[in-house]
Amino acid sequence: MVWDETKRLYKQMVAVDAWSSVSGEVKPILHAQHVTQRLALCVILFCGFGLPLGWKEEAYTGKGKERVNLDDGIKFQSDNLILVRLAPKWVLNLPFEKYVTFS
Repeated sequence: MVWDETKRLYKQMVAVDAWSSVSGEVKPILHAQHVTQRLALCVILFCGFGLPLGWKEEAYTGKGKERVNLDDGIKFQSDNLILVRLAPKWVLNLPFEKYVTFS
């Protein structure tokens, strides 16, 4: 299942990002991490939760002002996971504007 989903997404990526199929041509990728993160997210969402997501498809969660792009939400969580896990509890209670609630 993982392999099939990865193949499906790879074919979409090649078509959408206009990667050439001509042998010998080079298409530079400035940030390979963006490509691998997106691929991993899409595969995990489909295989783990049954949510098929296309290569350039935008997925949102929440309503109104709290509406967040799913990719950005997961990236935010992974970037700030160390802070939440290692910081003392009083740091999380400082009077800064919060975008998420910590429990």
